[in-house]
Amino acid sequence: MVSHIVKYIRMSAIGLFLTLLFLSFENNIQPARLIHLKIYDILTKIEYRLRKVPDRIKDIVIVAIDNETVSKMPYRWPYPRSIFADVIENLTLAKAKVIAFDFVFLGKSEEAEDQKLQAALANNSKIILANTIDESGSLNIHSLSRLSVDVPSGIVTKLQDPDGAIRKNLTYLINDEIPPKGFLSWEMAILKAVEGLNVAPIKGDEYSLSAKNDNGARWIIPVDRYNKAFTINFRAHTGNFKLISFYRAYKDNLDPQEIKDKIVLVGFVSSLLGDIHNTPIGWIPGITLNANSFLTLYTRDFITDTPAGVGRFLAIMGVILSIMVLLLFDMRTAVIFVAAEILIFFVVSYILLTLGYMWNYFVFPFSVAAFPFLSKFIYSWIWQRKKFYWT
Repeated sequence: MVSHIVKYIRMSAIGLFLTLLFLSFENNIQPARLIHLKIYDILTKIEYRLRKVPDRIKDIVIVAIDNETVSKMPYRWPYPRSIFADVIENLTLAKAKVIAFDFVFLGKSEEAEDQKLQAALANNSKIILANTIDESGSLNIHSLSRLSVDVPSGIVTKLQDPDGAIRKNLTYLINDEIPPKGFLSWEMAILKAVEGLNVAPIKGDEYSLSAKNDNGARWIIPVDRYNKAFTINFRAHTGNFKLISFYRAYKDNLDPQEIKDKIVLVGFVSSLLGDIHNTPIGWIPGITLNANSFLTLYTRDFITDTPAGVGRFLAIMGVILSIMVLLLFDMRTAVIFVAAEILIFFVVSYILLTLGYMWNYFVFPFSVAAFPFLSKFIYSWIWQRKKFYWT
């Protein structure tokens, strides 16, 4: 009995050492990070299929540059700017709450085209334009800034994870000029227009930002400490949103009730224009990606990390408990127990995700599956000094 207790204490010490060593390097192990992201994607897909879309998605309408638009429009992309002026005028007459374009107006245009678009912009104070960040890190501000400096805009460029998928969205950026100037993300600019959010200045700490509107409604946004980005809660595919063809909006073939008091997002849906992105719920058009990002802000349906100590405590306790089972029972029972631990972990992980929490989806399964058995091997090699056998 005493020998079993001593053996358990020694193996637990080895398992605890291995776990703590692994936890201290977990963020620097790239394969572990990629596995964590893939497991997160699986849980996100399950959540999307099992949960209904938020009710507030009904407040959003996507005016889509779709296949119908590409085939019927008498122009090739990029369309003349007067086309967008007509669309703005038609949506304004239909009393859209906000009109946001998720593509950038770059380059020169004919003066008459610019003047018509300028007039349309001047007639609606609730229009949001887009800016992008290029590969060199420079901010590409829409060329319409020379037409009207009063048109708000936001950054539509997204952050990519190491596997090329998009899971996070910026809240704002500050440039290096003197004095520095801040730029909101496209989604934050829309939220500001829709909710009257006061973002000057945005308050917060390393892990969250806080802002409120004149009515006292507060947004507390959990963000990454390094780039002030929040995790997008993907709740909808393109078909879950109300879609209206851009061509219909151009031809003024609109039902005003479809547009009145709606947040109208204008962007590409046609795959012919190439604006497709990899996300946890699959490849989706850029406008759908951006709409999910805005919907996360609009509904305050944020995803935040559980305290780091919780996940680490569970990993340590899981390893110690698995070692106990490994000593008390045969190998088959120990393997079944570890598999049950991992299954319970994933069930709890899914439940937490539905509540808006995530943690490291690699550390616990790897620790519980590897370190108890590895600690027994090391114990046998150090104390018994003979060929290792499962007992």
